[in-house]
Amino acid sequence: MGSMEGITARLPRCPGGIVYEHRNSFSPIDGISRHPVQFYDLLGDMAIAGVLIKIRYRLPEGATFFVYLVLFSVLRFFLFFVRGNVPEVLFALKNAQLTALVVLAVALPALIVRCFRRPAVSVK
Repeated sequence: MGSMEGITARLPRCPGGIVYEHRNSFSPIDGISRHPVQFYDLLGDMAIAGVLIKIRYRLPEGATFFVYLVLFSVLRFFLFFVRGNVPEVLFALKNAQLTALVVLAVALPALIVRCFRRPAVSVK
């Protein structure tokens, strides 16, 4: 593994963007500011973890997983609007956004069913 020492970036005039200037950075050195999507992803994942920890005992069994799928799909859908290095595939959306919509379309109804179904009554 190479060293990250000496990799620099400067903040542009627009808030939140970074212009990478070091030759060993993984971003193109073209003077274009880019959003630090990895940082946004970290913040979103930490927020999702906080929400899940807070509500895990209030939900029926198995619903926490579906809440995670819904929240992560929403996060992924919006994060990929600011990623510039991924090509659009269909309807001006990127592959990860389309996948997030499919997961959301499956997970949200499953969450609703899981939360609002009546528990089975056993006959003795």
